[in-house]
Amino acid sequence: MVVRGRVVQVRGDYIRVSFEDEDLKYVGQRGQFLKIRTDSKKDLVAIVASLELSDELYRQARSISMFPEYYDELILRRNDILVTVVGTLTDDGKIERKYDAIPSPGNIVELMSTSELNKIFSKSEQGYIKIGTLANNPRVNVSLNLNQLATKHVAIIAMTGAGKSNTLATLIVRMLKHLPAARILLIDTHSEYIGLSGINKILKDKVTIY
Repeated sequence: MVVRGRVVQVRGDYIRVSFEDEDLKYVGQRGQFLKIRTDSKKDLVAIVASLELSDELYRQARSISMFPEYYDELILRRNDILVTVVGTLTDDGKIERKYDAIPSPGNIVELMSTSELNKIFSKSEQGYIKIGTLANNPRVNVSLNLNQLATKHVAIIAMTGAGKSNTLATLIVRMLKHLPAARILLIDTHSEYIGLSGINKILKDKVTIY
C-alpha cells in the first residue's frame, strides 16, 4: 500500500500536506507519523497535528447566490493535513531531534511503514522496557530507555480516560522488574494504586503503604 501526498505550504512550525480522498483514512489521525522526502535527500519525520478539509467552490464564491444548482453534486474538496517535524531520519533508522533539511512545496510525503516505526520505537536490548504499542499502529511496540527514564523528568499527559494511571502502573512494574532495588515514592492522593501490590507478583512484599 502506497500512501503519498505533497507538501503544499511551509509556514513556521507547521507544514501543510495535501492528500487524495482515499488516503485520509490512513493519514487523517492526530499522532500519525509521516516521512517527508526533501530535495537534499534527507528524510524528515513528521507527526500529524490536525486535518483541514476545504471546499474550493465555497472559497471562490463571493456569495451563496453564486453557488450552482445541485451544489452538493458539484462539490470540490481539497484535503490538507497540518504536520509538525519531529526530526531527521538517520541511516540506521533513528530520529535525530534536529532539522538537517527544510521541506519545500512539492516534496513527497509518505506514511511511515511498520518496519520503520519499529526501528524507532521498539528496542529489545538490555536497558529498555516495553510499555505498550503505538495507538495508531498496534504492530509497533514502544520501548523506553530505563536509564534515561530514571534520571530525567517525565510527564504523562493525556485526556481523561486515555490511560495515564495505567501507564504509570505499567512503568512502575516494569522498572522494578529490571531494577529490583529501586526506591519509588508514589504520592497517591486518589488511592488509585492501593491494590496494585496485591494483584502483581513483582510488587508483592515490596510495597509499604503509609
